[in-house]
Amino acid sequence: MKQGRVAKQVEEATRGILSIDEQIRALTEQLATWEEMREELHVRALVSETPQATSELSGVARQCDLARAALAEQRSRKTQLEQILDDLMIEWEPKVVS
Repeated sequence: MKQGRVAKQVEEATRGILSIDEQIRALTEQLATWEEMREELHVRALVSETPQATSELSGVARQCDLARAALAEQRSRKTQLEQILDDLMIEWEPKVVS
């Protein structure tokens, strides 16, 4: 494969990994917030035993599940990109500036 093309793919993979890292950070923060809310709503649902409290708890629990699934997907995608980058680095011969 031509070195210019390999260099471009290395750059794209690196940018993809950095972007996914940012998404993982954001999802992790959101998940922590939702899990805290879920705990508070769980206690409230136990104390009040109302349909509204149970519904609110269910909604936040669903958000937590979605965030966990999204995190797993992003981590998997990051692993794939890292493998692609590793393979590209074997082929890539960067130009050395003297």
